[in-house]
Amino acid sequence: MVESYKLTELQECLINLQLIFSELYFDYQDAKNIQSDNSFLKVSLTKYWYIRICSFLEEYEILNRLAKNNEDLKDTLYVCAPIVRNLEKYKGLRKMKNLMLAHFNRDKQQKFKPWWEELKGFRKPLREDDIKELYESIAFIKDLLFLRHKNEWEQTIHYLKISVKLFIKEDIDFQNKMKQVEKSMSDINKEVLKRMKEKNIKPLNEIEKERGY
Repeated sequence: MVESYKLTELQECLINLQLIFSELYFDYQDAKNIQSDNSFLKVSLTKYWYIRICSFLEEYEILNRLAKNNEDLKDTLYVCAPIVRNLEKYKGLRKMKNLMLAHFNRDKQQKFKPWWEELKGFRKPLREDDIKELYESIAFIKDLLFLRHKNEWEQTIHYLKISVKLFIKEDIDFQNKMKQVEKSMSDINKEVLKRMKEKNIKPLNEIEKERGY
């Protein structure tokens, strides 16, 4: 049973790193197939990719803690250290994630911090060769981890497959039940129009027509 399977902290990290890298891989391959650098889809994929890179590096930081009591893991991270140190040159990466992608132009205190002011003077992975370097670095770290800690990973595969499959089945049932009791958009739109009339606010199409949109 899934409920009875107890993951180690290392196995938890390996699961997250594998899932994150899978998304990175497919996003990277899809972005390469888009010819125009000005494509909105390519820009959006790259932005999401930055978020996942940060997630991977944050998960990697947990491994540093675990390595204090795990000599094999310590040796693995020792080999990866030059690559990770090189990635640290992108000081603007996490700022980009926070200010441009996750919490747009807001800091942790919800103060307005426009990215065009806050990202000045920070190295950012914007060029094709930067992105290629990031991907190849992350790929090497992931491959080495999973080759050297193959047993820990293989022990989680059954748990991962079963638990995700169970979640999907239960969640589909839950979403269908919720859909049946939720208000329809038609009813919500009627309520919005009613409130607009109460406050003497014209419908949007009339406002747009008046302004020549």
